[in-house]
Amino acid sequence: MTRLSGRFAVALIAIFAVSLAPVLLARTAGDRDECASESALFDAEALYPNIRLIVEGPRSTNPQKRRMTGIVDPPDERRRRMIFTITRTLGLPNGLLQPAAALPGDREPDVVETALVPVEGATIPIRYAYENLSDSIRTTAYFMTLRGKPISSPLWGRIAAAPSALLEGRWPITLFVISTRSHESQVEEVKEDMNDWIRGAWNHYHAVCPG
Repeated sequence: MTRLSGRFAVALIAIFAVSLAPVLLARTAGDRDECASESALFDAEALYPNIRLIVEGPRSTNPQKRRMTGIVDPPDERRRRMIFTITRTLGLPNGLLQPAAALPGDREPDVVETALVPVEGATIPIRYAYENLSDSIRTTAYFMTLRGKPISSPLWGRIAAAPSALLEGRWPITLFVISTRSHESQVEEVKEDMNDWIRGAWNHYHAVCPG
């Protein structure tokens, strides 16, 4: 058996200590949050007018699971009612590497596109997913934020934040989703309504969670 010299042993111990330091820092740094009050973020009345929370069912509002789900009643009866969800997680949003994970159903979307929507103080990359149903089209729009800023990918957002997470702790990703069904001829109109909700949701989030 080959024996290591004393200086090599010291070097190996030093390397081990250096490699172990980030792990220990990550354990002691704790979790962080850009929101001064998560309950304020989940204040439905402050978020957007004409909202009713969903309090029953598998995807209902659950503060312990950091999730708020509700229905947006349109101010104009000719407009479509929309369902929204706001979820926060310290890991990667489940399955969000696939667009279907943000959809209310279990199907893969037929079409997915990304658009940059201007909001107050930022530009948000929003994904629109479309599902062709038997009698309508379901349109879903969603975007994500990390540390007070919009992100285009939860995976790359986590990778980019990894060095600071070692020293500061983990920060939650916040996912905003809104969805509704409509006739094909109404899709663009529906997207305008969704963008209005998204702007309101962003302004509320940015006021409560400035980063």
